[in-house]
Parts: sequence; C-alpha cells; structure tokens
Amino acid sequence: MLYSVGIALVFSFIFMWFVGKCGLPLFYFFILATNLGIWIAIVQLLREMGTVNKQKRIAGAAILGLVSLFMLLVIGCFAKKIKLAIAIVGAAAEFTASTQRIVFVLLLFGVVFLVTILMWLTGLAGIYSSEGFKPLQIGDKNPILIPYFTAKLVGMMALMVFCLYWFIFNLIFMVRFVVMNSAASFYFSSNKTKMGSA
Repeated sequence: MLYSVGIALVFSFIFMWFVGKCGLPLFYFFILATNLGIWIAIVQLLREMGTVNKQKRIAGAAILGLVSLFMLLVIGCFAKKIKLAIAIVGAAAEFTASTQRIVFVLLLFGVVFLVTILMWLTGLAGIYSSEGFKPLQIGDKNPILIPYFTAKLVGMMALMVFCLYWFIFNLIFMVRFVVMNSAASFYFSSNKTKMGSA
C-alpha cells in the first residue's frame, strides 16, 4: 500500500510540474486531439453511407460536426479568459510542485485524523460499556442488558466530545499555519529568474 501511495505521489508531482511548465500547449494538444477524433468519426460515418440506417448516420455526423464547431467557437470567443485560467492553474501547479511540504502535511493530517477518530470511538464505547447498561430484570442468570444514561455517563461523554472538538480544530489550524508558512516562503523566495521553494 505504501508503495502504491509513493508511486501515486511521484506521478502526481510529475503531472503538476508538466502542467505548470506546459499548460497552454497541453490544452491546445487536447483540443486538437478531441476535434481530430470527432472528425475521424464523422468521416467514418459518411464512408458507410451505403449501409443501413443512412439517415441516422447523417444525423450523427451533423451532430458531431456541430459539437466540434461549437467547441472551436467557444475557444475562439473566450480565448483570453481560457489563457488566464490556464495560467492560474499552471501557477498553482508550480506552487504545489515546489512546496512538497504541503502535500505531506495534508497526508499526515488525514492519517492523524483517522487514527484520532478510531481511538475516540473506542474510548467512547469503553466509557459507555462501563456505565451505560443495566439488567432488565435483577436476579436473572442471563440478564438482558438495556442502555441507560446517568449524569456521570453524560458528563464523561460530553467531555469526550469537547476533547475531540478541541483536538480536531487544533489540528486544522496547525495545517493552515503550515500551508500559510509554505506559501509565504515560496512567495518571498521567488523572483523573475528563479522559482521559489518552501
């Protein structure tokens, strides 16, 4: 499992670096490949006009042609906005690829959060099982236990909920601090000739 996670992280960083460096050419490549696939499908439909379902093939080719033209029209009309969006995504990818600390902190946060929840549920079950059941009929050899709540049990469970609330929010703000610290380090170590790091 750890091997798979490591491989996924490596490929994720390679992809983010590639998007940061080649975002616009990558976008044009995918648009060209998509339109090329559409027009190949149109040619294939029109080549088989002599077979059955002639009208359906013509309608399918017309719909595919309209989709391709609409895609190109949208790209032509919103070219500046698309370039701006790609530049923002590229900057975000470069930032993430240059600040690996953020990714590992988020992974560590997920692991700690999961372990904390499991430990908390175990502790809550232990507290409830020690105080929260009583026999339905006293004196039976095999009594049927029913749940009930006492003031002591409610107080301990309320304390458990408060501790979980405090710990999780403390963990969240620690992660935010690390992310802000990494962003500030990246920003102030960057210049026109060199990409920053954190």
